[in-house]
Amino acid sequence: MMLDRFSVEEMCECSGLSRSGYYDLNLRGASQRAEENAADKSRISDLYRQAKGCYGHRTIYDHLVEEGIRDRGKSEEGLQDLGKH
Repeated sequence: MMLDRFSVEEMCECSGLSRSGYYDLNLRGASQRAEENAADKSRISDLYRQAKGCYGHRTIYDHLVEEGIRDRGKSEEGLQDLGKH
């Protein structure tokens, strides 16, 4: 857990959250969208590794469209952002 390494104050400062916002977020847990983004990011990384780094964003995007991931309302640029983190 992050609290082992950082204080709540440090995490709030870095994330731009208030203390109450931080605790509220932790009580709610990850949103469905955040969980989908994490799964999509993992799939983008898998596709990139499978292609040995030869795929560009358009080819990866095409694969995601074929798999139905693109239908979740993300833009091509948004999917590129997911792949960068």
